Amino acid sequence: MDDAATLLRHAHRLREHWLLHLGEKAALGNSAVAFNSQLPAGNLVTHVSAQNDDEFEVAKQEVDHFFTEQGTKCQQWLINPAQREDERLRIISGLSRLGWQQDLQTVWKLQSQEHQLPTTDLQVIPARAGYALLEQLMVGIGQTTEEPQMAEAMLLHLDDPRVDSLLGIQQGRAIATISVLGDGQNALICALGFEAGSASYQSVGKSMVHRAIDVCRRSLFKNVFTFTPQEGASHFWRELGFEPIGELASMLRSHRS
Repeated sequence: MDDAATLLRHAHRLREHWLLHLGEKAALGNSAVAFNSQLPAGNLVTHVSAQNDDEFEVAKQEVDHFFTEQGTKCQQWLINPAQREDERLRIISGLSRLGWQQDLQTVWKLQSQEHQLPTTDLQVIPARAGYALLEQLMVGIGQTTEEPQMAEAMLLHLDDPRVDSLLGIQQGRAIATISVLGDGQNALICALGFEAGSASYQSVGKSMVHRAIDVCRRSLFKNVFTFTPQEGASHFWRELGFEPIGELASMLRSHRS
Protein backbone atom coordinates (compact mmCIF):
# COMPACT_ATOMS: atom_id res chain seq x y z
CA MET A 1 0.00 0.00 0.00
CA ASP A 2 1.31 3.46 -0.91
CA ASP A 3 2.23 5.78 1.96
CA ALA A 4 0.84 9.31 2.28
CA ALA A 5 3.85 10.95 0.62
CA THR A 6 3.59 8.67 -2.41
CA LEU A 7 -0.15 9.29 -2.69
CA LEU A 8 0.40 13.05 -2.66
CA ARG A 9 2.93 12.69 -5.47
CA HIS A 10 0.35 10.73 -7.49
CA ALA A 11 -2.24 13.44 -6.80
CA HIS A 12 0.19 16.18 -7.83
CA ARG A 13 0.89 14.48 -11.16
CA LEU A 14 -2.85 14.34 -11.85
CA ARG A 15 -3.21 18.03 -10.96
CA GLU A 16 -0.28 18.86 -13.23
CA HIS A 17 -1.71 16.89 -16.16
CA TRP A 18 -5.13 18.53 -15.79
CA LEU A 19 -3.62 22.01 -15.95
CA LEU A 20 -1.00 21.27 -18.62
CA HIS A 21 -3.72 20.37 -21.10
CA LEU A 22 -4.80 24.02 -21.08
CA GLY A 23 -1.55 25.30 -22.59
CA GLU A 24 1.65 24.52 -24.45
CA LYS A 25 4.63 23.18 -22.52
CA ALA A 26 8.05 24.82 -22.57
CA ALA A 27 11.32 23.96 -20.82
CA LEU A 28 13.39 26.90 -19.58
CA GLY A 29 16.83 26.82 -17.97
CA ASN A 30 15.80 26.23 -14.35
CA SER A 31 12.08 25.68 -14.74
CA ALA A 32 9.26 24.19 -16.82
CA VAL A 33 6.14 26.13 -17.75
CA ALA A 34 2.89 25.97 -19.70
CA PHE A 35 1.45 28.94 -21.54
CA ASN A 36 -1.69 30.00 -23.38
CA SER A 37 -1.90 33.63 -24.46
CA GLN A 38 -5.69 33.35 -24.80
CA LEU A 39 -6.47 31.57 -21.51
CA PRO A 40 -4.97 32.83 -18.22
CA ALA A 41 -5.51 29.47 -16.45
CA GLY A 42 -3.09 27.90 -18.94
CA ASN A 43 -0.16 30.08 -17.80
CA LEU A 44 1.72 28.35 -15.00
CA VAL A 45 5.03 27.08 -13.69
CA THR A 46 5.04 23.30 -13.29
CA HIS A 47 8.60 22.82 -12.04
CA VAL A 48 11.40 25.00 -10.76
CA SER A 49 14.85 24.20 -9.40
CA ALA A 50 15.54 26.26 -6.27
CA GLN A 51 18.37 24.60 -4.37
CA ASN A 52 19.53 28.02 -3.16
CA ASP A 53 18.33 31.63 -3.21
CA ASP A 54 20.36 32.53 -6.30
CA GLU A 55 18.92 29.64 -8.26
CA PHE A 56 15.39 30.70 -7.32
CA GLU A 57 16.06 34.28 -8.43
CA VAL A 58 17.38 33.05 -11.78
CA ALA A 59 14.30 30.87 -12.25
CA LYS A 60 11.95 33.73 -11.33
CA GLN A 61 13.65 36.07 -13.81
CA GLU A 62 13.53 33.55 -16.65
CA VAL A 63 9.86 32.82 -15.95
CA ASP A 64 8.98 36.53 -15.97
CA HIS A 65 10.97 37.08 -19.17
CA PHE A 66 9.35 34.11 -20.91
CA PHE A 67 5.77 35.15 -20.16
CA THR A 68 6.49 38.77 -21.08
CA GLU A 69 7.70 37.53 -24.47
CA GLN A 70 4.42 35.61 -24.85
CA GLY A 71 2.46 38.78 -24.12
CA THR A 72 0.88 37.34 -20.99
CA LYS A 73 1.52 36.75 -17.27
CA CYS A 74 2.10 33.62 -15.24
CA GLN A 75 -0.90 32.97 -12.97
CA GLN A 76 0.21 30.02 -10.86
CA TRP A 77 3.29 28.19 -9.58
CA LEU A 78 2.67 24.56 -8.66
CA ILE A 79 4.55 23.37 -5.59
CA ASN A 80 5.79 19.84 -6.19
CA PRO A 81 5.54 17.64 -3.05
CA ALA A 82 8.35 15.46 -4.42
CA GLN A 83 10.86 18.30 -4.00
CA ARG A 84 12.90 18.71 -0.83
CA GLU A 85 11.16 20.69 1.89
CA ASP A 86 13.78 23.46 1.84
CA GLU A 87 13.22 23.98 -1.89
CA ARG A 88 9.45 24.12 -1.47
CA LEU A 89 9.75 26.64 1.37
CA ARG A 90 12.23 28.75 -0.62
CA ILE A 91 9.78 29.02 -3.54
CA ILE A 92 6.83 29.80 -1.27
CA SER A 93 8.65 32.41 0.79
CA GLY A 94 10.29 34.00 -2.27
CA LEU A 95 6.99 34.41 -4.08
CA SER A 96 5.18 35.52 -0.91
CA ARG A 97 7.62 38.42 -0.56
CA LEU A 98 6.62 39.46 -4.07
CA GLY A 99 2.92 39.49 -3.25
CA TRP A 100 1.90 36.03 -4.46
CA GLN A 101 -0.67 34.17 -2.34
CA GLN A 102 -0.40 30.59 -1.18
CA ASP A 103 -3.33 28.32 -2.06
CA LEU A 104 -3.78 25.02 -0.22
CA GLN A 105 -5.98 22.26 -1.58
CA THR A 106 -7.06 19.32 0.57
CA VAL A 107 -6.44 16.00 -1.18
CA TRP A 108 -9.12 13.36 -0.61
CA LYS A 109 -8.77 9.67 -1.46
CA LEU A 110 -11.66 7.30 -2.02
CA GLN A 111 -11.55 4.73 0.78
CA SER A 112 -14.99 3.13 0.63
CA GLN A 113 -17.39 2.57 -2.26
CA GLU A 114 -20.27 1.36 -0.10
CA HIS A 115 -22.70 4.24 -0.38
CA GLN A 116 -26.32 4.62 -1.36
CA LEU A 117 -27.21 6.41 -4.59
CA PRO A 118 -29.58 9.33 -3.89
CA THR A 119 -32.98 9.26 -5.57
CA THR A 120 -33.12 11.71 -8.47
CA ASP A 121 -34.53 12.01 -11.98
CA LEU A 122 -31.13 13.04 -13.26
CA GLN A 123 -30.00 11.57 -16.58
CA VAL A 124 -26.22 11.31 -16.89
CA ILE A 125 -24.61 11.04 -20.33
CA PRO A 126 -21.07 11.38 -21.73
CA ALA A 127 -20.36 15.08 -22.11
CA ARG A 128 -19.05 14.60 -25.65
CA ALA A 129 -22.52 13.40 -26.64
CA GLY A 130 -24.08 16.62 -25.34
CA TYR A 131 -21.46 19.12 -26.48
CA ALA A 132 -23.87 21.99 -27.15
CA LEU A 133 -25.59 21.52 -23.79
CA LEU A 134 -22.24 21.38 -21.99
CA GLU A 135 -21.07 24.55 -23.69
CA GLN A 136 -24.25 26.36 -22.66
CA LEU A 137 -23.91 25.12 -19.07
CA MET A 138 -20.27 26.16 -18.76
CA VAL A 139 -20.91 29.62 -20.20
CA GLY A 140 -23.60 30.11 -17.53
CA ILE A 141 -21.31 28.88 -14.75
CA GLY A 142 -18.51 31.13 -15.99
CA GLN A 143 -20.76 34.19 -15.92
CA THR A 144 -21.97 33.43 -12.40
CA THR A 145 -18.47 32.84 -11.01
CA GLU A 146 -16.98 35.79 -12.91
CA GLU A 147 -14.75 33.37 -14.82
CA PRO A 148 -16.01 33.71 -18.40
CA GLN A 149 -13.17 31.59 -19.79
CA MET A 150 -14.28 28.56 -17.77
CA ALA A 151 -16.32 27.31 -20.72
CA GLU A 152 -13.32 27.36 -23.02
CA ALA A 153 -11.14 25.61 -20.44
CA MET A 154 -13.68 22.86 -19.84
CA LEU A 155 -14.23 22.26 -23.55
CA LEU A 156 -10.47 21.93 -24.07
CA HIS A 157 -10.46 18.94 -21.73
CA LEU A 158 -12.87 17.09 -24.02
CA ASP A 159 -9.93 16.71 -26.44
CA ASP A 160 -7.90 14.87 -23.81
CA PRO A 161 -8.21 11.07 -24.28
CA ARG A 162 -7.44 10.55 -20.59
CA VAL A 163 -10.52 12.53 -19.52
CA ASP A 164 -14.06 11.18 -19.24
CA SER A 165 -16.52 14.05 -18.72
CA LEU A 166 -20.15 13.51 -17.76
CA LEU A 167 -23.18 15.74 -18.17
CA GLY A 168 -26.23 15.71 -15.89
CA ILE A 169 -29.53 16.47 -17.63
CA GLN A 170 -32.84 17.17 -15.92
CA GLN A 171 -36.04 17.92 -17.83
CA GLY A 172 -34.07 18.37 -21.03
CA ARG A 173 -31.68 20.92 -19.50
CA ALA A 174 -28.01 20.44 -18.60
CA ILE A 175 -27.61 21.25 -14.90
CA ALA A 176 -24.34 19.60 -13.81
CA THR A 177 -21.02 18.26 -15.04
CA ILE A 178 -18.09 16.31 -13.65
CA SER A 179 -14.86 14.85 -15.05
CA VAL A 180 -12.53 11.92 -14.39
CA LEU A 181 -8.87 12.17 -15.36
CA GLY A 182 -7.07 8.84 -15.48
CA ASP A 183 -3.31 8.31 -15.41
CA GLY A 184 -2.02 4.77 -15.02
CA GLN A 185 -3.43 3.37 -11.79
CA ASN A 186 -4.59 6.75 -10.50
CA ALA A 187 -7.62 8.93 -11.19
CA LEU A 188 -8.81 12.40 -10.29
CA ILE A 189 -12.49 13.27 -9.95
CA CYS A 190 -12.72 16.98 -10.67
CA ALA A 191 -14.55 19.90 -12.29
CA LEU A 192 -17.86 19.30 -10.50
CA GLY A 193 -20.02 22.19 -11.64
CA PHE A 194 -23.68 23.19 -11.45
CA GLU A 195 -26.18 25.30 -13.32
CA ALA A 196 -26.30 28.89 -12.10
CA GLY A 197 -28.76 29.19 -9.23
CA SER A 198 -29.08 25.43 -8.77
CA ALA A 199 -30.48 24.54 -5.34
CA SER A 200 -29.89 20.78 -5.67
CA TYR A 201 -26.17 20.62 -4.85
CA GLN A 202 -26.44 17.71 -2.42
CA SER A 203 -28.61 15.27 -4.39
CA VAL A 204 -27.39 16.17 -7.89
CA GLY A 205 -23.78 16.51 -6.75
CA LYS A 206 -23.83 13.09 -5.10
CA SER A 207 -25.40 11.52 -8.18
CA MET A 208 -22.68 13.00 -10.39
CA VAL A 209 -19.90 11.81 -8.07
CA HIS A 210 -21.46 8.33 -7.93
CA ARG A 211 -21.36 8.12 -11.71
CA ALA A 212 -17.75 9.35 -11.73
CA ILE A 213 -16.86 6.65 -9.19
CA ASP A 214 -18.52 4.09 -11.47
CA VAL A 215 -16.22 5.24 -14.30
CA CYS A 216 -13.22 4.75 -11.99
CA ARG A 217 -14.44 1.34 -10.86
CA ARG A 218 -14.86 0.07 -14.42
CA SER A 219 -11.38 1.34 -15.29
CA LEU A 220 -9.89 -0.49 -12.26
CA PHE A 221 -8.07 2.56 -10.92
CA LYS A 222 -6.15 1.77 -7.73
CA ASN A 223 -6.26 5.28 -6.24
CA VAL A 224 -9.09 7.79 -6.77
CA PHE A 225 -8.57 11.38 -5.61
CA THR A 226 -10.38 14.67 -5.50
CA PHE A 227 -9.33 18.16 -4.35
CA THR A 228 -11.21 20.78 -2.37
CA PRO A 229 -10.33 24.18 -0.92
CA GLN A 230 -8.79 23.81 2.52
CA GLU A 231 -12.12 24.19 4.34
CA GLY A 232 -14.38 23.04 1.52
CA ALA A 233 -17.27 20.53 1.55
CA SER A 234 -15.69 18.03 3.93
CA HIS A 235 -19.01 16.49 5.02
CA PHE A 236 -20.10 16.06 1.39
CA TRP A 237 -16.98 14.10 0.40
CA ARG A 238 -16.86 12.02 3.60
CA GLU A 239 -20.41 10.86 2.93
CA LEU A 240 -19.25 9.64 -0.46
CA GLY A 241 -16.44 7.51 0.99
CA PHE A 242 -13.48 9.92 0.73
CA GLU A 243 -10.97 10.71 3.46
CA PRO A 244 -8.34 13.49 3.53
CA ILE A 245 -4.73 12.39 3.10
CA GLY A 246 -2.86 15.72 2.95
CA GLU A 247 -2.56 19.00 1.08
CA LEU A 248 -1.14 20.31 -2.18
CA ALA A 249 0.15 23.86 -2.39
CA SER A 250 0.43 26.37 -5.20
CA MET A 251 1.19 30.07 -5.41
CA LEU A 252 -1.37 32.31 -7.12
CA ARG A 253 -0.87 35.73 -8.64
CA SER A 254 -2.56 38.53 -6.69
CA HIS A 255 -3.13 42.21 -7.45
CA ARG A 256 0.18 42.90 -5.64
CA SER A 257 2.32 40.44 -7.60
